[in-house]
Amino acid sequence: MTSEDGLRFSPPAMPEYWTLQVAARVPSVVGKLRAALREARVLFWESPDGILSAQVRADKVEALCVNVERWLDTDDLDACHARLYQGEVEDASRKVLDAEPLRRILARRWGQELLEMISEDRLRVRFQPIVSLESPQRIHGHEVLLRGVARGDDLVFPDRLLDAALEVDLLLELDLAARRNALARAASCLPDGAIFINARREALTSTDDFVAQTLAAVQEHGLHPSRVVIEVSRGVPALNSMSIVRTLDRCRAEGFSIAIDDFTEGPSYFEMLHRIRPEYVKFERRLVHSVDRDSFKQEALDAIVGECLGLKVATIALGVETRAEWEWLKLRGVTLGQGYLFGIPAEIPVHEVETGLPRPEASA
Repeated sequence: MTSEDGLRFSPPAMPEYWTLQVAARVPSVVGKLRAALREARVLFWESPDGILSAQVRADKVEALCVNVERWLDTDDLDACHARLYQGEVEDASRKVLDAEPLRRILARRWGQELLEMISEDRLRVRFQPIVSLESPQRIHGHEVLLRGVARGDDLVFPDRLLDAALEVDLLLELDLAARRNALARAASCLPDGAIFINARREALTSTDDFVAQTLAAVQEHGLHPSRVVIEVSRGVPALNSMSIVRTLDRCRAEGFSIAIDDFTEGPSYFEMLHRIRPEYVKFERRLVHSVDRDSFKQEALDAIVGECLGLKVATIALGVETRAEWEWLKLRGVTLGQGYLFGIPAEIPVHEVETGLPRPEASA
């Protein structure tokens, strides 16, 4: 094997150590991996066929995993195949190339940590404002976003938490804990405005449990259901299943509002829109990015906005980052916006947005 400075040698035999071997074919990902390992001060080698191998003591495995996740995003992790095992480095390229994605290995490592986060109340939230596009200084409400706190006090983002929950079958427990935590914090920080909380599709399949749990949390913290918006990640045909539609109907009957997240173009989405009749539709971020310069996205959003206007469904543009995007969306009749242009997710919610955007003229 070859060290990072190009010298060939055999790695030391350290059977009490753990070995991480990764095959990444994309040069940019390989570069990120090298940077992550160097930052973690980990001894690593690179074989002629591009396999990166690192060895750490058992008590440093978690820190190594955290560091790799800090440098690589979800797509990067899916592009890597990896092995994590106890013992010395093996010269087994085929085993690595045929191994599972690095994302799954890291998710399993998070399983026990996730269980402890839930039991030790180490879930946190961040608030991001949702504003009127006609008057961005006017806040309509806040989305309450999930975060976890790792042992080293690093924040863990939702994608990592959900990956871990799926790997170790804790999805329903995580969803319930996140909902309770979001409502508790919102009750203490948000005296008015809509409260958007996320719900996994899997949790919605049990109508009685979901409705009873959410109502109990709302009542415990002195909130009224009319302020709470159940935001459901899209999924066709999942959101068209009878059990989920029944749950959403029950939620609405109890006074909650419904929002469909990540909405995009297509007949199946319009069918879902007519079937569920949500109070809000939130556009997929991909459609909003550079919409002012992309005729395909403009056509797709015009079709969605037109359909929503006919059904009296409020529209929310997610990921608004530029003034040009805001102006185009406002002129096309999009109701609300959320994104860095209006405010980043924050531990303490903002009650007034200062964007530098012009205020609407006062009527005479």
